[in-house]
Amino acid sequence: MEKSTELRKFKRGWWRELMHRSDWLIFGIIGAVLVAFIPEVGLLLSGVLVVIVLWKVFGFRDTLVEGNCPACTKALNIDPKQDVIACPICGSCMKVGDQSLTLVDLH
Repeated sequence: MEKSTELRKFKRGWWRELMHRSDWLIFGIIGAVLVAFIPEVGLLLSGVLVVIVLWKVFGFRDTLVEGNCPACTKALNIDPKQDVIACPICGSCMKVGDQSLTLVDLH
């Protein structure tokens, strides 16, 4: 029998969302100013970076995915684009499905 756990979708709390957006604003503007000093293409790249920063600051809220490791029950942040991930605590491999994490037997 395969061990599996459910994936949960959630959004950051208001305080964490504010901190996330302020980080993008502060470090994005610093990065755009530094990139602007690159000769010839710096202003173009800086303009693109400013547009990305504005989208991340004033755009929609991200939906994050989290799930528990089937082996050790540690909560993990999941990137749903990955097929297989390893638990950083116990080292077990898990297959990322649409709605669940399934333990993969390597033996």
